[in-house]
Amino acid sequence: MLEEDRCKKCGAKLVHGQCFDCKDLKVIEKGYIMVINKDDQKIYNKRFEVMYNNKDFILSFVLGLMYASFSGHIIIGMSGAFIDVLLVWLFSIIMRADVFVTIVFAGCFLIFRIICGFVLNKVCIQVDQVKINKIKVKYRKGYKQVLKSHNPDGKIYLVSTLILFVSLLCGLFWFRLS
Repeated sequence: MLEEDRCKKCGAKLVHGQCFDCKDLKVIEKGYIMVINKDDQKIYNKRFEVMYNNKDFILSFVLGLMYASFSGHIIIGMSGAFIDVLLVWLFSIIMRADVFVTIVFAGCFLIFRIICGFVLNKVCIQVDQVKINKIKVKYRKGYKQVLKSHNPDGKIYLVSTLILFVSLLCGLFWFRLS
């Protein structure tokens, strides 16, 4: 058996490039394989197990991209708030046009939310792993302490994102009515 067919951590046999003993998830990024280290992820993000097993599917379906701010990714969440306001504005314009177009747009919006429910957690985990790798390079010896000090309070991020969403929505409809 080739050395490439064995896990570098535990020496177990790899199945399709994945070790089922270590349970390291491998993600292809920029032409190379980035190993997602579960131990570092658990230290960095206290919600890692929930995100990894996608236990918050309903919450991520309802909130869409704004759910990322609940996971500690405020920039993705705020961008999601802008996208949702834009989609609501387009929906209000389309509702005046035609019933068929409205139904198609609502179906596309529903499909977008379902995709968010399935994919968003994995994207957030990948973004976290990139940040963890940067921390490992910068703080070679004491990187675990830096990872421990990260854990943001996602509820505050989510509330601020929802406030932004509601204020943008109110501003949009106030501008439209005046």
